[in-house]
Order: sequence, then structure tokens, then C-alpha cells
Amino acid sequence: MTGVFEEAVEKGYEVDSWITWNEPDLQWNSPERPFSRFLEAHKVAHDTLKELDPDARVQGPELWRYNPQRLTEVLTFCKENDCLPDLLGWHELAHAPTDVPGHVREITEWMVANDIEPMPITVSEYQGGATGNPSAWHVGNNVRWLAQFERVARLGLESAGLAAWEWSGDDDDFRATLSNAVDRTVSLPRGVWWNLNAYRDMTGRLVTTTSGDSPEFTGPEMIYQAEDAEMHGAQLATDWSGFTGAGFWNPLNASGDWAEWTIDGPTAGTHSLLFRYANGGTGDRPLDLTINGQHVLTSPFPVTGGWSNWEYEVVYADLAAGVNTVRVTNTGARGPNIDYLGVNAGEVTIPDPVPVDALTAVDTGLHRSVTLIGNQTSEEQEVNLELVNIPAELVRDDSVRVRATLLTNSEALTAPPVVLDEDIDVTADGARVALTLPGDAAHRIDVMPAVGSTEPFRVEIEDLEGRTSSGATVHRLDESGASNNAATLLDTTDDGQGVVYSVQVPEDGVYHLSLGGKKAESHGIAQVYVDDTAVGGPVDQYGTETYAGAHIGIVELTTGTHEIEFRAVGTHPVSSGRALVLDYLEFSALSEDGEDPACADPDQRETVVVGGVDSGVPNRTVGNGCTINDLILDEQSWPNKGAFMRHVRDVTDELVERAVIDERERSAIMRAAGKARI
Repeated sequence: MTGVFEEAVEKGYEVDSWITWNEPDLQWNSPERPFSRFLEAHKVAHDTLKELDPDARVQGPELWRYNPQRLTEVLTFCKENDCLPDLLGWHELAHAPTDVPGHVREITEWMVANDIEPMPITVSEYQGGATGNPSAWHVGNNVRWLAQFERVARLGLESAGLAAWEWSGDDDDFRATLSNAVDRTVSLPRGVWWNLNAYRDMTGRLVTTTSGDSPEFTGPEMIYQAEDAEMHGAQLATDWSGFTGAGFWNPLNASGDWAEWTIDGPTAGTHSLLFRYANGGTGDRPLDLTINGQHVLTSPFPVTGGWSNWEYEVVYADLAAGVNTVRVTNTGARGPNIDYLGVNAGEVTIPDPVPVDALTAVDTGLHRSVTLIGNQTSEEQEVNLELVNIPAELVRDDSVRVRATLLTNSEALTAPPVVLDEDIDVTADGARVALTLPGDAAHRIDVMPAVGSTEPFRVEIEDLEGRTSSGATVHRLDESGASNNAATLLDTTDDGQGVVYSVQVPEDGVYHLSLGGKKAESHGIAQVYVDDTAVGGPVDQYGTETYAGAHIGIVELTTGTHEIEFRAVGTHPVSSGRALVLDYLEFSALSEDGEDPACADPDQRETVVVGGVDSGVPNRTVGNGCTINDLILDEQSWPNKGAFMRHVRDVTDELVERAVIDERERSAIMRAAGKARI
């Protein structure tokens, strides 16, 4: 440990946190290597790191999966031995997305109940369940993971890391494939790379997204936990995550094991029996159901896709008024694991899981929103996108521009197809767009002010003087099809080479930037940089020979000179060359002339100060030129302290919803407001 630490200091590494052991539950799990030995090792590593650097952040325990029993064991030991991690971490490795919000909420509530101050949480490895399995770069599932992380950020999730399954770290041919976001040549993006590229563009604030038309099932009216049942031949187990009580019913024999609950039926009649169960096997694990000693039916309990994936098996049955007994018995296939028996009056129908999920960010300062919609199934889904509460900054002439790009699970995805790019009318109810989303895929949806009525300014690249890097050359190309019948041909011999142009922008504003270019079977891939910052994704010019415009991205520019760079970054797998044809740059203004920010003179104090009381919370920008301090109107006249406190509560509630602050910061601001003399 000391040697690794000293190496990091010597080489100037920027270390965010130190992991004491990776996946100890896979290595310390036998009589020879009990988990208690890991706890002792963690204590030694923790204390050594703190001795070397008191400010070092210690991360752990880095379990290979969410396991509340092991996590609480670690936290209990560390509370008693003064070695609590600064960053609580575990892995969520599975072929399909797990219940990350439920896991974070469960362990946080346990810490609060056990007098442990909740620390930030990281899911340091997520997505994928085996080396070389495409689930590791499944585009639709990846959207679900990202959406869950953002929803739980306000509960304390600080970070998450996409797992790398493609190469092993001790492989002589190890390549850093950005955790499977690029192909095995480390030169071409996969669909999940484009997901992450869209995620990077999600500036501003997150907004609420709702998927599906069916109301969510909120749970049974009455719950009888597994530990409440009398058992025969089975055990109360805890070795899989996601159960809700002290454990789950785990049959040990092929047949004859049973669990029996004694329940109350408030009224006689039909009831829904909801068995929350997991079946990680390959086929049905049927159970015989007996009520009050009478066999009712055999229910199949089909596979759920994992022993930590819990679903409901719903059975409709008649119960007598008063006390009833409900028994399940396995019938030859050992049986599923059962977390609890739920009981509802009448017949309850549980909606199927929503097949798509989404997340959206709105940046009113950049006049845009970015949405990712992911299909978690292999079946095509009809998506009706409803845009409501659209900010005025995204609307022009009662319309918005909607651009939908399809992201698929191709081995290499160099040019995601644009399936929609048009102005859509905005009514009092918002705007609606119908899209077809293929199985396992995702859509990136960009929304900005309508551009149909604007007059962009265009720069002909062949009229500019460029600065080429070593190995790159440019020359004028005169041919029909190009704007003004001329363009510039950029030739490079290797990636990283390119050309830089100086472009004059006539006035301050936010602009949609497009590039006119030419596709051909001998053309390569370029990345556009504006003032040394990459904008958008790479532009692949491989294809059937034709001139066309390409969307680059949205940029905020001041009046004057800006540098635009075109840098070669690769070639399409079947391209015969790497040439690039640059025709024109087009700038379409998204901001209105003379548009002023909502806060022309924003409060720039470093922390949030309420009525002269410093909360200690960083004073962050919240969009449209304002900061948190600008939103809290502590200099305004209020009829009483209660009215002011309600105002602060409303402001902070919205900031939590937008993920600008977390719950702890919200509480700090509310405490400051309570102390303020207002």
C-alpha cells in the first residue's frame, strides 16, 4: 500500500479515492479465508492511507454485487473500529439493469437508522455480466442505467463507472477500450459511446421524464415476510440482494419443502396473492398452492433473469373472513426464492415493466434540451414522445426543431443515422413526435428553437487561410455540387493531423453549427473543435458520393475571432482512404438579438447565504445567468417568517429535483433560513 501511494505521489497522479480491496466477497468467502479477515485487512489499509495522507479518500468495500448483509457487516465493523470509508462503493454487474435507486435508498436508510452519517456512494462498476457478452455495451440498457443514476444522485450517489469486460487487465494485449464504448481496435465508437457523448451534452438541469401509460404498481396492501412463515426443509437465506425483510425462503430439496403463512382475510371473497420471488434458473420452478388445507392450483414461477431480480407471481384465490393459512410446496424443481407474500382484496393486475426509459436535460442558456430514450427489449417499440412545459428559450415562432438520431449495437457505429430533423408545432399542450425505436437501441433527441425562419451566416471554407499540422495538406477543390462550386480537400497521413481556421463571428450569441462536406468511399472521419473544445461527435464522410450538410452541435460564441479545427480521428472499416472534403461552416442563431439573461447582475458569492447566515453550500449557477443566491429572495419584504420559509422550501425542492443540490445541501440551506432574522 505504501509503495503504491508513493508511486502515485512521485508520478504526480491525481487520485480521487483509494480502494482498499477489489471484490473481497469473491476472495474472502471460505473457512480458510473468512470475510472477517478482509475486515481486518481493510482496517489496516484504511489506517495506513490516513497516516500517509489524512485527506485521502478511502473507498470500499467494492463488493462484486449489491449485498446488504455484507455491506451492513462492513459498516458495523468499521463504525466500531473507526475505519468507515469516505466513499461507499460496490458493483452492479448484471446483463440487465438492476434496481440501483432501491439499493442506494435501502443502505442509506440503514445507515441513518444505525447512527452512521451517510457517506457519498459510488457504483464503481456497472453493466454486463460476463467477458465478451454484448450486454456490456447494450445501448438500450445503458440508457436505463444512466437514468437510474441521475434519479438517485440526490440521495447520495456521487459517481458510477461503466465496467470494462472486453479485455483482462493481465492480458499482454490489454487495450483501454473506454469500458467497451469503442471497438477492439480502440479506434471506432460503439453505440454506447454515442450514449455517453449525449450524456456529456446534458448540461443545464435535469427534468422529469415519465415512461409508459400504465400506473406503477405501488405494492401489496398487506405483506407477510418470509420470516413470518413456518418452514419445512427450507432455510431463511440472505445470499442474494434485493429482499425486503430479514431474508427469503430458500428451498433446499427438489420436492416437499414448504412455507406456510397465517394471514387475516378482512372479508370473505376473492383476493390477490402476490408472491415476490426470484428464479435465476433456466426454467419454471412450480409450487403447489394450498389454502386452508385445500389444494388450489400449481403456479409456474417462471424465470426472472437472476437471483437478485425479484418479480411477482400473482394468484387469485378465495379467502375466508378471518384467519387463513397459505402454503406453497415445491414440486420437483427445488422451487424459487420467495421474499414475501402480499395480499390485496380483489383481482390486481400488475403492469408489465415499461420497455423504454429516458432521461432529459434542459439548458436554457444554450437554448437546447438533450434526451436519451433506450429500448431495453429486443422488440421494436412505438414511442410517442410528448414534450410538455417547454421553456420559452427553446421555442421560436411557436415551433421547436426536433432532431432524432438512432443509436444501435453495431460492432462499430461511425455515423448514427438521423431519423427525424424538422420543425414541430408547439401548442398549449406542448409538442408530440411519433418514433419507432428498434429493439435494443436508443434515440438521442435534440430540441432547440425552430430554424426554418432564421437566416444563418455561412463561411466558405475554401476562402479561408488554414494552418495545417505536420503531415496534413489542403488544397482547393473546384467541382459542381459544392457550395459556390468549390470546397477544400484535407489530406492526412495519420490520426491527430488536421487544419485550423480562424473564423469571424459577427455578434455574441448561441449558434447551431453545421458543416457542409462531401461523402465518398475513400473518405475518413473528423472531429470538429471550437476554440480547442470538441463539439458534437466525429463526422464520418464515408458513403455514396454526395455533398450534404452535417449537424455538429450548439456553441456559445462572442463577437470576434474563433478557431475551428478539423482533426482526423479515424476511418470507416471499409473506407479506401482518409481524405476529408470541407465545404462550408454555417452558424444559425438560436438566441434572439439583444436577449438579456434573467439575472443581469448575478450574485457571485462563493456560498449560499440566507439573510446573512452562511449555509456552507456552494453557490452554483442554475441557468439563464442566475445563481442559487439569486433565487432566494431574502431581501424582499415577507408578511412573516413562515411565508419566507415556505419560499425557501419551494426553491430548494426544485433545486433538488433538478439535481443542482442534494438533500443534505437542501437541509443546510433550510437551517440557514431558519436562523436568518427575517
